[in-house]
Amino acid sequence: MTKRQRWLSRARVSVLASSVATLVALCASAQNLASDVAVEVIGDVPGFAGPDELARFLAARMTGASPSWHFVAAAASLSKPVDRVEWTLKTVKVVWPGGTSRGVRLATVSRTYLKAEVRLYLHDRYQMTMYSQSGADDGPTELAEMAANVTRSLVASAENAKR
Repeated sequence: MTKRQRWLSRARVSVLASSVATLVALCASAQNLASDVAVEVIGDVPGFAGPDELARFLAARMTGASPSWHFVAAAASLSKPVDRVEWTLKTVKVVWPGGTSRGVRLATVSRTYLKAEVRLYLHDRYQMTMYSQSGADDGPTELAEMAANVTRSLVASAENAKR
């Protein structure tokens, strides 16, 4: 066997070993994410009937943002799901009082914001917390964008932590 043939043989073994390692890692991550990740909501947001409707909305937007994970609205039960994302949402209304300018009365202006604290638990172990803020005046579009951004960050951080 020539030097070149030995080198090619070692290179093939190396490529095969790295391919097997990658396949094992993908199978392990798929096995870890095979279950649903429940979405729980505390607090309410204008435009939603309650936390259950909001949880369904967030779960759909989160699954759309990260198709490799499957998010579902948490079912009402006494025990917490093993894999879950807990959203704590607070509505903050900021009002700028009107005044006068050269004798003309200025209108009062207000803006509503959402503050979110999002905690991720995998296998019933705390992983991380993220904080986010979004406007709430434009309806669910800003909330959907915030959910997508938070989801991408949570998933990326959780997958990096596994490595």
